[in-house]
Amino acid sequence: RATLSVSLGIRGRRTHLRVQTMVAALPQASRPALGGSIGASSKAGRGSISLGRLRPVRAGAKPVLAGTPLRTLPSHYATLGCGRAGFVVAPRAQSLEVSEPAVEPKPVKEPATADPFNGERLQNVPKSNRPRIVVLGSGWGAISFLKSLDPSCPYDVVVVSPRNYFLYTPLLPGAATGTVEDRSIVEPVRRVLADKNYTYLKASAQHIDPTKKLVHCKGEGITKQHEFDLSYDFLVTAVGSVPNTFGVPGVEDNCLFFKEIGDAAELRHRVNRALERASLPETPKKRAAQLLTVAIVGGGPTGVELAGELYDLLREDVAKQYSPELLSLVKIVVVELEDHILSMYDRRISEYATEQFKARQRKGEYIELVLNSRVTETRPGQLVTKNKTTGEESVIDFGLCVWSTGIKMHPLCAQLRETLCELDAQSCPANMRSLATDPAFRVLGSAAQGSIFALGDCATVEQPRALEHVERLFASGDVDGSGILTKQDLKDLFSKGSNEFPHLAEFAKRLDKEWDKTILPEAGKDGINQEQFHALVERIDSGLRAYPATAQVAKQQGDHLAALMNAANGNTQIISEGQLQPFSYNHKGSLAYIGSDAAVMDMLGGAQAKGVLAGWAWKGFEAFSQISWRNKLLVSFDWVRAKLFGRDLSNIL
Repeated sequence: RATLSVSLGIRGRRTHLRVQTMVAALPQASRPALGGSIGASSKAGRGSISLGRLRPVRAGAKPVLAGTPLRTLPSHYATLGCGRAGFVVAPRAQSLEVSEPAVEPKPVKEPATADPFNGERLQNVPKSNRPRIVVLGSGWGAISFLKSLDPSCPYDVVVVSPRNYFLYTPLLPGAATGTVEDRSIVEPVRRVLADKNYTYLKASAQHIDPTKKLVHCKGEGITKQHEFDLSYDFLVTAVGSVPNTFGVPGVEDNCLFFKEIGDAAELRHRVNRALERASLPETPKKRAAQLLTVAIVGGGPTGVELAGELYDLLREDVAKQYSPELLSLVKIVVVELEDHILSMYDRRISEYATEQFKARQRKGEYIELVLNSRVTETRPGQLVTKNKTTGEESVIDFGLCVWSTGIKMHPLCAQLRETLCELDAQSCPANMRSLATDPAFRVLGSAAQGSIFALGDCATVEQPRALEHVERLFASGDVDGSGILTKQDLKDLFSKGSNEFPHLAEFAKRLDKEWDKTILPEAGKDGINQEQFHALVERIDSGLRAYPATAQVAKQQGDHLAALMNAANGNTQIISEGQLQPFSYNHKGSLAYIGSDAAVMDMLGGAQAKGVLAGWAWKGFEAFSQISWRNKLLVSFDWVRAKLFGRDLSNIL
């Protein structure tokens, strides 16, 4: 290597250039020579060289040194530029020649280097005549589908996901506080697939081409990003969703999202770090209070359960190991747009949970509720909220802000929807928060060719409305031609029609109660006529809602799609074009942990449970719902460990 310094001087009408070079201790034959040779008196290969004088030249002329114009140079020669003249540093025994006039030297193209790993390639994707199912994702929808798919069916299954494990998301708040360990709520994808001879590729899908039936993927290669294309006969998109900031400034820079196991680990690390920083001597009290404030945006199940787990951590562990003065500064602030938390639950459930949090706030036990407020801006260490009733703005200082409200379409699904709409705009539904599908999860749009399916947060399932077929339904139920449908006629009608309209089956279950309460007062004593039946069906259809973005929905959808694939037994025409059994969601209730060993449960038939007994039922349900016996035992042991020995507050991340 050579380090050169260049000085340029002008004397009258003559120009001179002086170059000094420091040459490292190189072999004698490799040392540079500038217009001659390095002086014999130099030590360790160091010397000072003067370039003589350059004759003034006209613009466009070729400057020369020693009267020799520039010819071609080997690619490994170093080139420098100075003003309108350039020169090269050449190996010894080569003459120094001046380049073409240029402001900067032209870049020298490096010779192509051979791939050291070129040669025979591994073929890790099976190739056969059987239909290939490519599954994107490793969340609830994907894993439920893979576990329920019969391995004896003639399919080649390839799973593509950048996350090589399944995450049991309902216990993510517990992992963030050390109640359960992160390894206890994850299950390796390869372990799930091991007995089924399916293929897993740790990569992320970048682009879907529905016309060529190709998925462009990118994974981590040996020396660089490894990209490849994967063909499919059927594609199952189950990549989930991404957090929605609703355009609030500063969220991505100042808040922590809470969807992955890495988010839980980061939260645990930052809470422990804040406690230790605030414990240092001479820490300003105001600064300590800011460090020890955790703001949670969103009063839904995730935000409420996280607040409950943090409350347990403070009450059961931090309070025993840190000073009371420090504990008095700790706050968990929950910001919610509605006037109560858990607003999507039954009103009685949400009111109970809200009252429990308010009671802790009145006692000064860490919790603080900010209701009827929306976040307008986030700044470093500050959250700006605005009361939607009074319009009053307030600022919350925080050490950590967790954003747990709202989701939006995954970029891959957005790209696929855009592509489908470009290819066939008429069959592309507008204003969908995810991919629109038929009741069997086939993505709508003729360009999808009936070969693309969507599950979970990726899908908005089209639910057929019975009102469009009300005359046909009434005629099928009026078997005696009297123009009147009795209660038994309605039961039979809704039972038969549930195959085509699944939501009718749900109404049939509560028909006895509805008949006496709402139907009979408006009907005659014998039954309802066609006009009254029309009004009843319209009311039933009005209750149709998009399925909630929950693990329960995604799991049932994955199981249902696997059942359809099992029934088709590799028949591609049935899967793409056949009349498949529509999906019917069976809501099994909602649960939420609120801290202090208490929980709320909104069960079937309107039954409810609240308090400590519900808390123990919640723990039993969550432990039993793990996808493997390994996880069931680990989660159970973690809860016992936390009760007996406490949570680990070591900051080892």
